[in-house]
Amino acid sequence: MTFHFIEPHYLWLLLLIPFVLATGLFGARRLSRRRLGISLVLRTLITTTLILSLAGAQLITPFAATTTIFLLDGSDSVALSQRARGEGFVQQALANMPTDDRAGIVVFGAQAQIERQPAADQTFGQVISQPPGSATNIAKAIQLGSAILPAEGAQRLVLISDGGETSGDALEAARQARAAGIPIDVLELTGAADGLDAQVVGVDLPATTRAGQRPRMRITVRSNTPTTAQLTVTGPDGLRVNQQIVLPATEQHLEVVLPEPPSGFNRYVVRIQVAGDTRAENDAIEAFTFAIGRPRILLIEGIAGEATQLMAALKAAGLEAIVLAPAKAPRQIAELAAFDALILVNVAKRDLPDSTSSAISAYVHDLGRGLMMVGGPQSFGAGGWRETPVEAALPVSMDLPPMLRIPPVSVVVVIDTSGSMGVEEGGRTKLSLAVEGAQRIASLLRDEDELTVIPFDDAPRDVVGPLPGTQREEAIRALEKVQVGGGGITIHDALVEAAKYVRASTKAVRHIITITDGSDTTQQEGAIEIVNGLHAEGVTLTTIAIGQGEDVPFIQNAARVGGGRTFLTEQASTLPALLVDETQAILRPYILEQPFTPTLGPPHPALRLRGAAPNLQGLVLTTPKERSQVLLATPDGTVLLAAWQYGLGHSLAWTSDLT
Repeated sequence: MTFHFIEPHYLWLLLLIPFVLATGLFGARRLSRRRLGISLVLRTLITTTLILSLAGAQLITPFAATTTIFLLDGSDSVALSQRARGEGFVQQALANMPTDDRAGIVVFGAQAQIERQPAADQTFGQVISQPPGSATNIAKAIQLGSAILPAEGAQRLVLISDGGETSGDALEAARQARAAGIPIDVLELTGAADGLDAQVVGVDLPATTRAGQRPRMRITVRSNTPTTAQLTVTGPDGLRVNQQIVLPATEQHLEVVLPEPPSGFNRYVVRIQVAGDTRAENDAIEAFTFAIGRPRILLIEGIAGEATQLMAALKAAGLEAIVLAPAKAPRQIAELAAFDALILVNVAKRDLPDSTSSAISAYVHDLGRGLMMVGGPQSFGAGGWRETPVEAALPVSMDLPPMLRIPPVSVVVVIDTSGSMGVEEGGRTKLSLAVEGAQRIASLLRDEDELTVIPFDDAPRDVVGPLPGTQREEAIRALEKVQVGGGGITIHDALVEAAKYVRASTKAVRHIITITDGSDTTQQEGAIEIVNGLHAEGVTLTTIAIGQGEDVPFIQNAARVGGGRTFLTEQASTLPALLVDETQAILRPYILEQPFTPTLGPPHPALRLRGAAPNLQGLVLTTPKERSQVLLATPDGTVLLAAWQYGLGHSLAWTSDLT
């Protein structure tokens, strides 16, 4: 027996009792001695009683009885014999219960139900509660049992279960019961069936599939006794699998390739049928998959016909693919979102709309789509993709491999200064735009390179250079003095003049760029022979034609003979960018032309190589990024195929061509 105070902080008022005694002693002098004593005792008792009342004084007498709540597992995983064992335990415990004790019963499965409130009755009849047996939630049983325990007396829970928890958190519920001072005893039941028990343990099926694909279903089955069973898989179109299987007394994994599912949500039921199975409730499992349309692939090809082989391969794989020219590419991310993957086949940056280039990064990173760049003379660094959003999305950078030694370059630029170059476009003359391009070339020079610019109509005028890269600023200032001349450019004499400078150069790489009017390039006779002779000496030639004039076929043929490229433009405003792209390709020789046999990197889902890799003739030089995986490479380690994840999407870089 103990005293307990609800509001013990009021006990400080007991310090007032001496004051009460003093007041009574000195304030009642006319009373007799006997009456004064009685008065002081009464005052003290009354004051003390009031103070103890304020403090909430309680006299607590221990309650010796114990209340026990039995938590009885009624889920389907408990065999009938084991359930009978548990009920027998409860019945025996009640029969031996002391007369002052009380007991209650909670039956649980997926939910928990009160079978009997705490009572002193020692009899136990048939269990009436039937909670759903498809799951086992021990946590709910512990919580309900704790809730119906009375506040007085000793408390305890007795868990009678096989412990096969399928929902809830029994450990957390047990911790909470322990914190409340409620111990939990356990009687373990086994989950073994009373007889033969074959069951479908699990089914693994892709959550999404594509139209045209046959999804693979992985089925796990188990039996406690070796037997045979009939396995059936029922799908949206009826029975899909019906076969007899042998079940050993261990877990077994089966794989079934299902027929192509219809578009939309698909439900499958996997079932095994075994004669004499004592538990039919675990013989079936449902699985679901959502089938969406065929993957749509967008191919953008820089040169007409270059994606033909890749297009045929994609269609043979059951994919839907379309080919567009760069000018017709989707310009907004919403338009790109209609495709699951984008493949750039030898596409130069200058040919693709800027809005498309900007949208590609978000298309991969944010929408989780796929991107692949295919090599060629107009792709990767050779195509001007350096320092662009597309480069950020690819697993390679456009930087040249650090071990590559780049030889010094001599660039000779022949600029048409004839009268037609004085025509204004957007407030600027064609010549001023060509000169700006030449100035950008000067700014790109390395110190070991050299530049010569030959303004020419019927004769060279104000030639700049040859100047080394260390004097790039001087070259830029000198080009500001170039003026428009008269007549058309006499291309034969211009090439003779250019040949004089390149032949005098000692640089390892020598290259000529001509910028002429497409309809005013005169004196063509003998010019091709000069180009052919220079090419035999290792000098290459690139031609740029402004306008679709009658001289364009000659300009194109000159570049073909000279081993360079031809750029045709209707707008002179594109000249600076064209010259920058061409110069970068010259100063950084991205194209490697030599036969090699690829070496295989680590395994990756993107590559399933059967047999030896084929011999290839060349590739575009790139550098793999830090987190990328190099799947194929040249024997010296140069990247051929690389992959990585970019945000939510993935991208591939194939640095050779696919012609």
